[in-house]
Amino acid sequence: MVPTQPANHTGSSWTISYTFDQYFWQPEGDPKHGVGLFFGFGTSDGNPDPIQYAYIAGIGGKGVVPGRPDDSFGFGLARTQFSSAFLPFLRQQFNLGLQREDAIEMYYNMAVTPWMNLTSDLQIVSSGLNQAISPTTGKLTGIDTVVVAGARIRVRF
Repeated sequence: MVPTQPANHTGSSWTISYTFDQYFWQPEGDPKHGVGLFFGFGTSDGNPDPIQYAYIAGIGGKGVVPGRPDDSFGFGLARTQFSSAFLPFLRQQFNLGLQREDAIEMYYNMAVTPWMNLTSDLQIVSSGLNQAISPTTGKLTGIDTVVVAGARIRVRF
């Protein structure tokens, strides 16, 4: 049996991150519409921070569908790598995973009127957890990749 250990304490820690987004195509003379890339990356020393590194990257656009100047869309990929210092006992004893989490997301935001938007969204998430307690059995069970489809309406007054 592994003895109980107190929470991690440290006298210093560091983290660094960088993000950008940039249109690579725009209609001439229109700085608010186009298609572009976005990227974000962050890393830390991983102790006491539970995240070792994370990134997100993708493509997005606004006003590029003919006749739909206020519609927008996006497609992104993300990964979060957990620190090896994050709950090491639980990771080892219960095979919970907590190595990394991956996600893909895509959406289309339709401007129905100047004051109302309708957005469809699809997310595919490979969870950082391998197992969770089943609400029916009370025992640890495996977690599958999740696909979540959604829709929302936004009304501005």
